[in-house]
Amino acid sequence: MWHWRAMTAAALALAASATPVAAQVCLDAPALRGSPSANLGMGASFFRGGRSFSGGFMAGSRLLFGGSFGYTVHDGGAPSSKSVTVESAWRIQRHSGLALCPVARVSRGFRVQVGDRERSSWQLAPGVSVGYQARISQDVSGIPGASFFLVYDRAEVGAGSGDVTTTSRTYGVLSASYDLVFDETYGVAPSVSIPIGLRGGNASFGITLIVGVGS
Repeated sequence: MWHWRAMTAAALALAASATPVAAQVCLDAPALRGSPSANLGMGASFFRGGRSFSGGFMAGSRLLFGGSFGYTVHDGGAPSSKSVTVESAWRIQRHSGLALCPVARVSRGFRVQVGDRERSSWQLAPGVSVGYQARISQDVSGIPGASFFLVYDRAEVGAGSGDVTTTSRTYGVLSASYDLVFDETYGVAPSVSIPIGLRGGNASFGITLIVGVGS
């Protein structure tokens, strides 16, 4: 199930970014000091049978945008996979620390050799994300958040003869996280993602480290 794994890993880095605080809370991510600025994130995700790693950025205020790269490794000698994800979100509500955003993600899974065949994929994932910022102390904030994405996954498998088989499926991914932000500059975010309606899918558990850059 490397398709959604790769996208989820890349999204770990994406979900760790933007500006200012009012803008980022809807992505359950720390908004870091100043404006303009951006966040850089590095994440790892662990699941039964493998693990994923990612790195990315996000920037913006009311309109958020970002990109990331994901790399997934499978146990048992299965081929690894790579993906690129881009994401955009729009903050439509913020009240008493609570923020809501519609989000759109597009992910491209690069070609990977599976036996004598090559496999690649596209994913389109519209969704919604909500977060709440709570001040813990003068220098520390906590941001619990949740999101739901409806994932359309289209895979292409090609043989040496030139024949290409295309398959598609649709399922949901429900995620929850809790971000700790220190001095409005550094953050750490544990998370869990659960596929819904995906045969053979299981939960993944992730951690993302974030740093803010810019003024």
